[in-house]
Amino acid sequence: MKRIIFLLLLLLVLYSCSNEKPTENLPENISVPNSPNPPDYATNIPLDLSLAWACSNANSFDLYFDTLAPPQKLLAAKIISKSLK
Repeated sequence: MKRIIFLLLLLLVLYSCSNEKPTENLPENISVPNSPNPPDYATNIPLDLSLAWACSNANSFDLYFDTLAPPQKLLAAKIISKSLK
């Protein structure tokens, strides 16, 4: 009986240790870009358009463009403005 209790406690400890989530020191003021132009799911838009978005608390942006979700293809990196032609 003692052996079974010991094994159960050991399994409980091992299970709880393996499910710990890593702690990250992320800034509290993370802001996600919003208000995209053209808007999501827009149709009949010209091919020579400017992309624009709103965002606060960001120094630069990486722009991914793809038919996959989430997008995988990096179109432009470290953009400092809130638009791209």
